[in-house]
Amino acid sequence: MAIVIRTKPDLPSRSTTPASPVVECLVSCRPEGAVYAGFWEFPGGKAHCSESVVACAVREAREELGIEIEPIEPLPVVRHRYPHAHVALHPHLSRLTPTSPEPADLAVASHQWVEIADLVDSDFPEGNRPILAHLRARDAAGGLAGLLQGA
Repeated sequence: MAIVIRTKPDLPSRSTTPASPVVECLVSCRPEGAVYAGFWEFPGGKAHCSESVVACAVREAREELGIEIEPIEPLPVVRHRYPHAHVALHPHLSRLTPTSPEPADLAVASHQWVEIADLVDSDFPEGNRPILAHLRARDAAGGLAGLLQGA
């Protein structure tokens, strides 16, 4: 799973530090007919046999949105049991490569860039909620903007 983040230093920040850039992440809406259709999610999916979770995140971002990403840092693995499946989510903070095209809706209903502070738990499948909490806490502490500036 790729948590694709970017900074928008030209936007006003909600941070207490006036110079802090706003951090956004890329989310996509699950298409009609998919499990949890209409819910938002981060790019990603099931790893192929012998495919690493990082390679899976890169491949899925390319297949779903046509983007090229580079993983920056792994986040804690989240295990969740849904009525239909037990999942292990392997989120990786990522960014677009300098030569990546803009996102396109190749295998998703739609996509958007959303400020971390504006992510709403109920818009995502339940298993994503620990990831959302981690992102909000880290963003509030300035850790995501600092990570992008140092990368």
